[in-house]
Amino acid sequence: MKLVNKKQDLRNQYGTYSSNTIIGNYSENQIELEPTDIGDIIPMSGDFRVIFSIDGQLYGSSTLLSEIESSDNPYIKKSSLPIVQLNSEDLKSDIDFTPRENYAETSITENLSSVDDLAKHISWLLDSSQKELRKPAQDYGEYNVSITSYDPTTDSGLGFEFSTEAQKPID
Repeated sequence: MKLVNKKQDLRNQYGTYSSNTIIGNYSENQIELEPTDIGDIIPMSGDFRVIFSIDGQLYGSSTLLSEIESSDNPYIKKSSLPIVQLNSEDLKSDIDFTPRENYAETSITENLSSVDDLAKHISWLLDSSQKELRKPAQDYGEYNVSITSYDPTTDSGLGFEFSTEAQKPID
């Protein structure tokens, strides 16, 4: 079964379609269907077949949305589309990675923290046409690297003094 059927693909045993009107076997028997309303779904680049919501804002692939709009299918409503509901607070991590950042001699200065950043990343994850991994600090986020020198007398530098803390399991 396709997610989006064109109106001409729909079986109608009661009559025919004319725009958003179903006309019965007798022309007096007509019913007006509301036009497809998907106007407040934000189009995202990529090709994926689901609508997702972050904090109530809907996002969908521009491919799917244009297919829905061109289908002229009067039965497609937001309530009939598959919508994955997400909460931005569940997508953001409150884990302190400072010991691991110290060990790697990096400091994260920017990550996926806004709803827009999260939506772009989810869109990328869902896009079946993606063949490459995203590159941190190029495609998203930013970090600083501060490589130190190793001092064998103190066994410090290159983040070695943070190795014990960095190896502790994350709760």
